[in-house]
Amino acid sequence: MASVSPSDADPSDADAAAAPAPSDAMQPMRPMPRYGKSSGPLALPPPASAPSPDSASAGGGLLGVSAHAKRCFPPPRPRSSSPLQAQIKSMLEPQRFYATTVYLGAIVATLVSALVPSLVVCCICVQFLAMLWYGLSFIPYGRKILGRMASWLFGL
Repeated sequence: MASVSPSDADPSDADAAAAPAPSDAMQPMRPMPRYGKSSGPLALPPPASAPSPDSASAGGGLLGVSAHAKRCFPPPRPRSSSPLQAQIKSMLEPQRFYATTVYLGAIVATLVSALVPSLVVCCICVQFLAMLWYGLSFIPYGRKILGRMASWLFGL
């Protein structure tokens, strides 16, 4: 491959070489106007108590960071009850009471009948169905859909 000397080069290439590099041609960004400093129809009024840029509460220093953290991450509100109490309250709601009773009764029956394997399998099946019915109480129209599917499958 032959090298091209400056005298053999196309004149349009010489103009391209003489043009400044893109980084030289870029202008520095102008700073954004502060509240009340801009002009035009979209100018915002200054805040009621505009802090001076030199003060520590203007977003600088540890005071500004802690104030920002308190706004973004407020302390948790105290709970009126524990998660266990909330679960028990949910289990005893009217639409879940019967499923809860059957489920807990099947657990007790499983433990009592642990010596007879056929009764244990029957109690485990009852536990599964009761837990399914209880879980569907949290899904809107879940029980109704399961009832319609059962009637369609078994022709009830």
